[in-house]
Amino acid sequence: MHRNIVLAVAGIATALGIASGAAGGNPHGFTARVDNPWFPLKPGTRYEYVGIKDGRPSRDVVVVTHRVRTIEGAPCVAVSDRLYVEGKIHERTTDWYTQDGRGRVWYYGEATAELDRHGKVAEVHVTPR
Repeated sequence: MHRNIVLAVAGIATALGIASGAAGGNPHGFTARVDNPWFPLKPGTRYEYVGIKDGRPSRDVVVVTHRVRTIEGAPCVAVSDRLYVEGKIHERTTDWYTQDGRGRVWYYGEATAELDRHGKVAEVHVTPR
């Protein structure tokens, strides 16, 4: 009798998507806590890269934020990316990443604003997953 109850509960949980940790439309157990050792995204982490863009000195500042956005049922951490060319802001981007239950990191899209030489938004791009 006890075995039948356990099987019935397991069957109901599977039908509802709960058995895989998938409550709320999250069938792969996605999390905004990205701790993959090859691509960790710990909130508060800051990366800075310097180089050349179109022959001009540039600096790219990437910050893992504390913000989370749910996209297609997956909670995603927002990563801020600011590109400066010759000391002036050139591009402002937010990227979204999530991690599945097996530790794989998924890219879920971006929103980018390209700025003109006065720092005003010249063009906006949104790339969904």
